Amino acid sequence: MQGLYSRYFGVRGDYVNETSVGASFDETKGSPYLTLPGGNVLIASSLSSTEATIGSLGFGGNGTLARDSRNVALEANNQTTFLLNAHSTLPATVYLQSRYEHYDQSVAANRFGSYSFASLADRPFAVAKRALVGLFDAAEQPQHL
Repeated sequence: MQGLYSRYFGVRGDYVNETSVGASFDETKGSPYLTLPGGNVLIASSLSSTEATIGSLGFGGNGTLARDSRNVALEANNQTTFLLNAHSTLPATVYLQSRYEHYDQSVAANRFGSYSFASLADRPFAVAKRALVGLFDAAEQPQHL
């Protein structure tokens, strides 16, 4: 958003004053689909037509997706132009400028943690359940874990 004001003044209108003011704001937010810790389990499978393969199975939330950033900028300019001793060949200008900028960023470094398990035999869901219960306050504790 920007505004401009201009005015002639002085006895003969030989002074010109221009003032402009501007402001801008930008905000970006991101949040994971589930606010849970992430985890992965290493799984191995053997199909009759191929050799044994190893893969990783992911579950839980994406804690690294949570982010928030804001940009704020304010600017004010004032310029006065006049003729020295009323001579058209001696113009003078006084210029004042002021600017303020602010940037704020919050990036999650996986706030809820991450769990890795060597196999399904490690019972990842039982271990993850114990870890999740500790993240919630007593009033916000999930009922069906």
